[in-house]
Amino acid sequence: MLAKFFVNWNYNTVKNAVFSYYEKRGDEIRCIDEELPFEIPDRWEWMQLENCCCKEIRRGKSPKYIEQSETLVFAQKCNTKYNGIDIGLAFYLDESTLNKYPEDEYMQDGDIVINSTGTGTLGRVGFYRATDNYNSLSIVPDSHVTVIRSSREIHAFYLFAFMKANQSELEKKGEGSTNQKELKPLTLKELYVPVPPYEEQLRIAVSINNAFSLISKKRASNKALFQFFYCSKSSFQNIADSSLFINWWYRIKPIFDIVSTN
Repeated sequence: MLAKFFVNWNYNTVKNAVFSYYEKRGDEIRCIDEELPFEIPDRWEWMQLENCCCKEIRRGKSPKYIEQSETLVFAQKCNTKYNGIDIGLAFYLDESTLNKYPEDEYMQDGDIVINSTGTGTLGRVGFYRATDNYNSLSIVPDSHVTVIRSSREIHAFYLFAFMKANQSELEKKGEGSTNQKELKPLTLKELYVPVPPYEEQLRIAVSINNAFSLISKKRASNKALFQFFYCSKSSFQNIADSSLFINWWYRIKPIFDIVSTN
């Protein structure tokens, strides 16, 4: 495994064998059993987040903006609370500063983004897809956003799902005064991640994606249902508007058809 952990066998008999996890930092080796949040299956391993990544965990740079260019800046507001990633909220980068940005600074499909400053937004986890960037412009993170890029051995969406499930814990890890809290890259690097074999990561990722898709359909159905009943109420109150009722029904009927098949 990629993690810098050592496994020690303590046993009187094979039947009573017990694993202990050790971490090596420099010349120091210490047991970390008490720091691990829960037990994992036999074929899984604990890894620190920094060892799950192919790119150093760090924030972007402070940008210089311009009215229009071919490069976007991903800000915290692009990682929205309810609507996922919204690149329409990004500003344009002054391309005279491009020499400050190494190649790995440009965001890639499957990057995990974490809002890293400010009360109310700190710790929010998002998943960037190339399809979010509908204009296909180059994009770099600003200094309030931390980018996590998984290594080849770690499925990107699996890692995102784990980080998202622990978002409430990340929100508590901010340091500093009330209005100046920040989530430091070092704090993220030291997080422990339970890592199953890759085929299991893929199975989990697919299952979560399917669940998210179904939830989105249900939300669309609920919204359509609200519109339907609101329209039906106003239509029946005024029979002259009955055509509005019929038009609404034909607009929302396909959504009900989709949801009813799932």
